[in-house]
Amino acid sequence: MSLNSKPLILNCYTADERVYNNAKINYATKFIPDWFKKTPKEVTLKNGTTVGSIKNCHGLTEMYRTAIVIPCWTDFTLEILSKDDEDLYRWTTPKHNFQVPPHHPEEQYQKFAGKDGTSIKLGSPWKFQCDEAVNFVWHQPTWNMRDILDKLTLLPATVDYYTQHATEINYFLVRRDFERKVVLKGLEPLVMLQAMDARRVKIKNHLATEAEMSERFSWKLDFNLPSTSSRSRKLKIIELQKRIEYLNSDEDCPVEKRNETN
Repeated sequence: MSLNSKPLILNCYTADERVYNNAKINYATKFIPDWFKKTPKEVTLKNGTTVGSIKNCHGLTEMYRTAIVIPCWTDFTLEILSKDDEDLYRWTTPKHNFQVPPHHPEEQYQKFAGKDGTSIKLGSPWKFQCDEAVNFVWHQPTWNMRDILDKLTLLPATVDYYTQHATEINYFLVRRDFERKVVLKGLEPLVMLQAMDARRVKIKNHLATEAEMSERFSWKLDFNLPSTSSRSRKLKIIELQKRIEYLNSDEDCPVEKRNETN
């Protein structure tokens, strides 16, 4: 833990009232899997030796102690179609406004995807905002997803929520000679995030109107910025953010201060 006791604030905004009421962004300690809870601290091997179980794994428990979770906000069924099918996949969900935006074309990452690999993007109802340019590492909640690990892989990334705010979720999948089905259960973890900072992260969930969301997160459209995902774009946004924060602050004019001392 850092000597700096001030927590790192992560503001999480959604305009979907049901998502806000039922599937808030939360701490990973709320999502410890049942199989782990039922595992004893000691187990007996086939040769009769008693050893510590995975319940003593500091790396695993520390991950759940420090991570943040984006839970699935609805039940979602994905059918991964065979590689001979013209379509890539089909999906169903009871939520009428669930979005699956166009996925990244395979040409963008062909040398990784190979002939049968593709991706699916889930449109998240959340936007995150942080007043500090702290990076967060995205990774799959592997220990909660035993049944789908061979079908769906979260594409890991490192992002900050000072210069950008999107939380779209990209999964990688491989098409086989046969169809396969993946079921993502509502309120189960979709993503784990780890702040690359030793401080405690304080989550603040907010319900906002669509107009408020647009006002808060679309201001960058008013400026000419370098191309998406470039480092120069990030640095330019940081520069603009700091300038806006200064202009909106109550900081006194240094000229007036000098005049007051004369």
